Amino acid sequence: MNCLGIIPVLVKGRYGNSCTTYALLDDGADKTLCDERLLQKLNIASKPVTFEMSTVSSSENVWSVKKLPISTRSAAENVDIRKLPYLADIQIPSSDLTEVMLLIGTDSPNAHIPLEVRSGNENQPYAIRSRLGWAIRGPIEDTHASNVINVHFEEARDVLLQRQLERMWTSDFDDRAREDKNGLSIEDKEAMKMMESSITQEDGHYKLGLPWRDRETTLPNNMVLAHARLQQLKRKLSSNETLHKMYTTTVNDYIEELGISETDTEIKKEIAIHATTNNAIDNLLGYFSDWIKLRRAIAWFRRFKIYCRNRYLGHHLPCNSVNINVTELREATDEILAHVQMSYFSDEITNLKKAKPVKKGSRIASLNPVLVNELIRSKGRLNYDLSTCPVKLPNKHHVTTLIIRYYTTPSE
Repeated sequence: MNCLGIIPVLVKGRYGNSCTTYALLDDGADKTLCDERLLQKLNIASKPVTFEMSTVSSSENVWSVKKLPISTRSAAENVDIRKLPYLADIQIPSSDLTEVMLLIGTDSPNAHIPLEVRSGNENQPYAIRSRLGWAIRGPIEDTHASNVINVHFEEARDVLLQRQLERMWTSDFDDRAREDKNGLSIEDKEAMKMMESSITQEDGHYKLGLPWRDRETTLPNNMVLAHARLQQLKRKLSSNETLHKMYTTTVNDYIEELGISETDTEIKKEIAIHATTNNAIDNLLGYFSDWIKLRRAIAWFRRFKIYCRNRYLGHHLPCNSVNINVTELREATDEILAHVQMSYFSDEITNLKKAKPVKKGSRIASLNPVLVNELIRSKGRLNYDLSTCPVKLPNKHHVTTLIIRYYTTPSE
């Protein structure tokens, strides 16, 4: 067994309360860490923070973590050192503790200053006495030997990833509000003008015009086609007297039932009708040829939807006219990707929502798909955070082309 310098200590809080726990004197750590459960026992409040490790200066603060992954099997006991003459007279306080809740780093140098050192021959353990007492380090004969091997490790993760992404967004697409309020682009000003001038309420719903859409609806001239169909109907009724009578009777019945008068002034003589069977959202996605402009447009629509919902619920909040922020761009991106996936992978999404595996014949079956926040992601072999796994998109979709073009085209 290899001792790590684990000693029992008495920890006191600022209000006089105290508790006993094991502590690890770690010369390789420049921060002192403690288990959150130790703070709870001492009734000490804490708050989550994101920090960078630095060796330039020290601090008296103690950082808390969820749990210290340190086993007490690496702590020496009196029975372990009795066979070593140079350590036999050292008395280690006995304790029934089972967990290490404190890691003392070099930011507390007084706890690491050696007052006395005892060592034996080569490959034998040594003892260091500090202000906290004796700490045994090195390999000793384990009186409770077993086949268990203790491995202590630390997992290094980029805790600043979120901050770096936000810095990238704000530096490349600086939408933060300025004091002079001159940050709106031409497209944003046009969208705001459209929102303010065309908003109406009808039957409990809010309506507004679509930005960047042609205000003049132009329809093809189908006069020739309509006249040809009229002549065809005329010839058909002229050649079949029975059908002509039935047709005339039916039309007259409609006029009598609906109470329509031929001289009704409210009847429009000319009516322009425009109908489409295409998906409006797909048309909107296909309208844009730039990934940034597409996300901005969706972010504006989302903001207007939230504004209308608040007004309908009686929350009279002012219309937010500042620039789109990073959070709104991120939410708009997720909504675009979710719509694209629903168009191509609807069956897979249904199975994943029911905690069922996708079908073997699916195009993404071999990618180990998982559903995280309504988005299909490809889970890797390592057990990373699922929110960092890559999002799967069809390779021939217009949105996929925009994303690839944006990240591969060099900036001018």
